[in-house]
Amino acid sequence: MKSTFFLLLCFFLIDLAIGQVPNGFNYQTVARSSGGTIMSNADVQLRISILQGETTRTPVSTELFNVKTNDFGLINLIVGSKDPVAFEGIDWSKGPYFLKVEIDDGNGTNFSFIGTSQLLSVPYALHSKTAQYAPENDPIFSAWDKSSGISILENQISDISHFTNADEKDPVFSNSFSATIKQSDIADWNIKRTETDPFFNASVAKNITLNDLSKWNNKSDFDGKYTSLTNIPSFHKIALTGNFNDLSNLPANIISLSKPPVKGDLLYYDGAKWMTLPIGTSGQILTIDLSGVPVWK
Repeated sequence: MKSTFFLLLCFFLIDLAIGQVPNGFNYQTVARSSGGTIMSNADVQLRISILQGETTRTPVSTELFNVKTNDFGLINLIVGSKDPVAFEGIDWSKGPYFLKVEIDDGNGTNFSFIGTSQLLSVPYALHSKTAQYAPENDPIFSAWDKSSGISILENQISDISHFTNADEKDPVFSNSFSATIKQSDIADWNIKRTETDPFFNASVAKNITLNDLSKWNNKSDFDGKYTSLTNIPSFHKIALTGNFNDLSNLPANIISLSKPPVKGDLLYYDGAKWMTLPIGTSGQILTIDLSGVPVWK
């Protein structure tokens, strides 16, 4: 048979820490049976709901706590620790709020209503957290043109006797070479056209133009033909037919025969070309006629 419980001595505690407000509050009570007996070391389940506006409204937060009482029947828990998302969403400025407590000593399906009490000042300490998100509402600050900055004059500074550029004295800088640099010395600081290099001017590289460099790595400009080369030598004509007469620049004293000679043939010049005189027979005598042509007789 299910026992009947009631809660006695219900009160809340806020665990305040310096500089931080907790997301929840302590709830403490003592569990007693219907006869008033303290329920020591008993396993119970509490359903804690927070209601907004009226005690009959739908809860804005509901949490289930499985707890075990101590030797004195005491129960301690933190409301807001089981469902922190819903608890964080409560706007404590829109009260009033009520705390509804239910208890079950079985499997969590048959809760008995214990009571509802209004949350007064203590939980509303949580509302102080909204102060850190309060928007800036300063009409003087909002109207200030921040782009203009703040102007402070020398006569407005009471703890500095001199505050002008003329008062600046740097002994280290005054003793350095930089102190003698004038505006005219740095007029051509980044103008490269004033660069004069006698070694470069005397070198072959000076005459290299951008057009020379444009084809530096362009191998496709050469088609692989001998005739595409520059400064190539001139060669004499070659008789590819095998005929000597096809050659160019033939010497004048070269003998040209109408037919190939054989052994014993004699050559004579008829005034226009060289002729072949075949060998004579035995007993013949070589004579020359009146025209100068040799004849065998």
